[in-house]
Amino acid sequence: MNRELGILGVSTSGALAGLGAQLAQDFEIPAFRLDDPDTTQEDVQQALRKAGGRLDLPANLVKAASDFMRTHTGEDNRPTFAGGYYFGSQDKAQGEPTEEQRRLGVVDSFSMSITLCLATLGFLKVYETRTRRSDIQETIAELRSATSNRLTAAMVSLLRSFTVNAFDADSAQGRNLVELLGQGRLSQRQVLSMYQSRFRALRAAIVESLSLGIDVQAGLKDENQFFECGWSWSLVQDAPEVETDEPIGPQPKGAADPVPYLYFTVVALDGIQDLFSERTLTLGLLNAEQQKLAEALRLRWELTQQYWSGIARFDPDRWPLEDIPWRTTGQELESEYFSLSVAAILVHDLMRHQATNDGCSCPVAVMERLVERGRITSRMTREVVQGSERLGPPLTWSMHDFSAQLLKRTIQLRALSRNLASHDRLLTLAEDVFGHMWRRRIRDGEGTGLSASAESSLWMSKLWHSSK
Repeated sequence: MNRELGILGVSTSGALAGLGAQLAQDFEIPAFRLDDPDTTQEDVQQALRKAGGRLDLPANLVKAASDFMRTHTGEDNRPTFAGGYYFGSQDKAQGEPTEEQRRLGVVDSFSMSITLCLATLGFLKVYETRTRRSDIQETIAELRSATSNRLTAAMVSLLRSFTVNAFDADSAQGRNLVELLGQGRLSQRQVLSMYQSRFRALRAAIVESLSLGIDVQAGLKDENQFFECGWSWSLVQDAPEVETDEPIGPQPKGAADPVPYLYFTVVALDGIQDLFSERTLTLGLLNAEQQKLAEALRLRWELTQQYWSGIARFDPDRWPLEDIPWRTTGQELESEYFSLSVAAILVHDLMRHQATNDGCSCPVAVMERLVERGRITSRMTREVVQGSERLGPPLTWSMHDFSAQLLKRTIQLRALSRNLASHDRLLTLAEDVFGHMWRRRIRDGEGTGLSASAESSLWMSKLWHSSK
């Protein structure tokens, strides 16, 4: 939640940031739960003592979440997802981002809102049966409605941010993709032939199956064209509105070019998978309309994973993923961060198919090389978000969670590994990254002892929990 609050330009106290992180942890790690005061563990109470006692903690969390929902709902009753001061100007000479640009919704906020809202709804489902305070019961009812509304708006926004970009093999992007996949060993004709064979079924599925919030380009039906699918940085320009009966207010126009970004694609995939987690299904957190939207997002989730997993492993003799750093074909940027992003999508796919250890061996080696090349922390990467220049100076978006992402994917791979040697390598790698992040904790001020982000805190906690 503190990442969600930060993205939306909110100034929060250390206590509120900690409570926000706690919501996400409560969603994923039962040992950290706060929704039932009778089961809250002593070490959790001690860590959050400044935010209230055992009985006050969940009530204070309800109030904080209610304030957040009210603050980030516009006058037209539309939940807001503005990038705010996370946006930067590519060229300072052209001036700072305009207010209109800062108000643009961003995929980070759409995706993290899904996790935040599901965690909140799950928390309320339990806590409302544990408290008899009438004032809190009233706040819970209001918060549940606002949270459900924000969840629907976030799902609709993710649908309208998904894009499929088709391009010719002779275009600059096509030549970049041929170079990436062929790795200097395969000709354009060979790459195109292999590409057609590998992605024929996926291409057909995209053309025949996608609806809600996207117009599939006619060029996608031409097998002589390459394509990429995934999420842009914001609502795609000219993305059609998604029909819904939920009261989410008017759907804003999109500004982003219809080009997928690796970073935002990974962020979207992380949030979407929470929609069909066991906890979401068991607690029945989605209403009928949200279930329909979730199925549309799940289809995009599966298609995107299939595509990028296929790209990462395009040549079975030498995976393109092994060629570090990864170079994006559209933005023509290269970075270890992009290698990690592709690896993250591959890990998602391996987890979905419960891959054998043979499928895990290459990603393990890639993770080790990323730690070595980036010395655990990669340089902060900035991307120019295409389409933002229509409303002011070209905007940049900074990506600086390399360590947290690396830790997260390492833990996920460790859960998949059935080979003792690979398991030990991953454990050692996770401990190294964990130690690095532990040393980066905030040293003074309100947040003393906290990690730099909620995601860092969450995955450090998951490593500790899984190692017990």
